[in-house]
Amino acid sequence: MIDFNLVTLGASKLVNGVPLVQALSAITDAANDVSPYGEIDVVSQLGVSACPAEADASGQAQGIICENVAGVKAMCIGARDTRNASIYGNLKPGDTALHATGPKGVSQCLLKAEKRQAILSTKDSKNRQILVVLDGKNDKLQIAAFGATLELSDDGEWSCVDKTGKGWRLQGGTMHITAALHIGGMVPNAAMAIMVGPKVGSPGGAAAAPMIPLPGVTFGA
Repeated sequence: MIDFNLVTLGASKLVNGVPLVQALSAITDAANDVSPYGEIDVVSQLGVSACPAEADASGQAQGIICENVAGVKAMCIGARDTRNASIYGNLKPGDTALHATGPKGVSQCLLKAEKRQAILSTKDSKNRQILVVLDGKNDKLQIAAFGATLELSDDGEWSCVDKTGKGWRLQGGTMHITAALHIGGMVPNAAMAIMVGPKVGSPGGAAAAPMIPLPGVTFGA
C-alpha cells in the first residue's frame, strides 16, 4: 500500500548526481515531536531539478512524499517553499514561474499568460532589481538595471539611457545623442576643440565666417 504524507524538507545534497534531502514528519504541534525519514530521493518533473534550501526562522520547504514505493521507505514527488509566497502571490491564471527557492530565492523566470511577457528577474548585491523583459503586450524588448535602460520597440527603434537619463536613440535610420560625446583615437589637446561652421564652408579673408567650438564634444585617447 502506498501512503502519502506532507513533510518538512531539510538539508539536501547530491549523491551520484541524484538529489537527496532530509525529511521530517510532524507527529504533534510540538517542535521536537517529529518522525525522521532520513535522506530520501527527490523526483521532479523532467527538465526541472532542485535541491531544497534548509529550514530557517523565516520558513521551510515542504514536500509531498510517497511511502513504500518500489521498495524504498519514502520518495519526494513534489515540493514548495513557504519563503517564496511573494512569487506565488504574483501569479495569475495561466502564469508559470521558474525560480530559486529558500530565503535567497530572488532569481526567477516568469511567463505571464495574459500580458504575453517572458521576464528574467533577479536582485543585485544592493537588493536592486535587474530585469530582462520580452513584452508581447507592449511590443518591446527591455533590459533594466542599475538605473539604466536598453529598449527595442516594435518599429525597430533602439534607445539606451543611463541613470542620468542621457544616452542615444536610433530612430528612422538616424542616431540621436543626448549625452556628451567623446571621440577617441584623436590626439588629446586641451587647447583644441572640434569646430562647427556654415555648411558651405568659410570663404576666408574678410568674409570669413566665425568658427564655433562644438559643445558637448571632446576628443583624445
